[in-house]
Amino acid sequence: MSKAIEQIVNAYVRLGNRQALEDLRTLRGKLAFDLKTRSGYDFSLPIGQIEEEIVVIEAGLDRLNADHGAERDRTAADPRSEVLQAAATSRMPVNEFLISPL
Repeated sequence: MSKAIEQIVNAYVRLGNRQALEDLRTLRGKLAFDLKTRSGYDFSLPIGQIEEEIVVIEAGLDRLNADHGAERDRTAADPRSEVLQAAATSRMPVNEFLISPL
């Protein structure tokens, strides 16, 4: 298996980029499906490689889910967690979010 896909998945997990991982999985799934429907050539090797990549991507999504659950548990005890969560989802820097009217 290619180390490249592992490095890409690890980077997306570190960045918390779930959408990129889901997009990557979707694209790999479409590619595998396309290759499975073709005839005239033995595509079993590339299909196997793509399916291995999908397993790595899904493991990354699982890690991201576990990390998100642990983060949610840590911030639940913090009285500032609601403000921090709102700032994180607003796509606005925290310092601007805290001084802007709600």
